[in-house]
Amino acid sequence: MSVIRPTILSLSAAALFTATAVAQNTWQPYQFNGTEKFGYDIAFTQGGEVNEGRLVLDFEQQDGRTWLSIDGAVGDMSCSGRSPLDNAQAAQQALMMQCFTMAPILAAIYTPVWSMFMGRSWELGSRWSMGSGDQGVSFEVTDTCAYAGVDGLLAVIVTQGNRMESCVATDVALPLAMSMEQDNFSISIELTEFRR
Repeated sequence: MSVIRPTILSLSAAALFTATAVAQNTWQPYQFNGTEKFGYDIAFTQGGEVNEGRLVLDFEQQDGRTWLSIDGAVGDMSCSGRSPLDNAQAAQQALMMQCFTMAPILAAIYTPVWSMFMGRSWELGSRWSMGSGDQGVSFEVTDTCAYAGVDGLLAVIVTQGNRMESCVATDVALPLAMSMEQDNFSISIELTEFRR
């Protein structure tokens, strides 16, 4: 498992990607279309113990309904199941209910921090910060990145001294990759399989 690596593009490819990013430059996380499949490789370290594994979320349409299949295992944490959803946006609740034993892993995918980025510009060079006293957050889109054949933008987020890097494609409901370290805890997720 590697740390998120920015993908270096040729000048012409970067110009093409930038034009696409400008057209769709805001990210609305968790807005699923109900047909996606996300396969993540995961590395999770706590107290010096490293665990690696995989999490697959597979949305399917069957008989006019959206179904979510979940299959994940990291270290001694695991979950699997398949259930219908009222709509594709109900996936977060279904995932948390079925896989609560994998809460540290799911927090990387469904982190409350993402709500601060909804509607904000995700163009190369975008940045902002806010805070009060020693409580604050900063955000900067520093480079391009790509995972599972999907081009994205790499953001560096710092909250209360903790650093997180995330690769996001503004037209994909979940992050393409994310890494975070704090105290004796670190997690890295990378999208290795994707279906729209």
